[in-house]
Amino acid sequence: MKIYKVYSQCMMGFESDTEYKKSIDKATQYFNDLIRKTLKEVDIIDKDDFSDSIANFKDNIENWHKDCEVICRKYPLLIYKQGNKKIAIIDYWARTSYEYQEYDIESEQIVLEEIELLE
Repeated sequence: MKIYKVYSQCMMGFESDTEYKKSIDKATQYFNDLIRKTLKEVDIIDKDDFSDSIANFKDNIENWHKDCEVICRKYPLLIYKQGNKKIAIIDYWARTSYEYQEYDIESEQIVLEEIELLE
């Protein structure tokens, strides 16, 4: 039996908005809803910075993402499949300093993970 875990993960690896679904259709729907919700909440990067992010991802495919298959790289999303996970990466601007007007690019990952249950 398979179940699906859908969650949002920050750069530090902390999970939030975790849901478990029994069907792939409901899991995909929640995955897409979580992407839409995240896009509304954050200040997404512009197209030039997004293309730099894609280039950086492609450079690291050999080292970090060996068995991945890129599904979508349409602005502002990069979605790829790695093993039993489908991962959407959303890059956005985050304020790093309260004294100065300094911003840095951070990323949020939305993950749909297939889990095989043993009976």
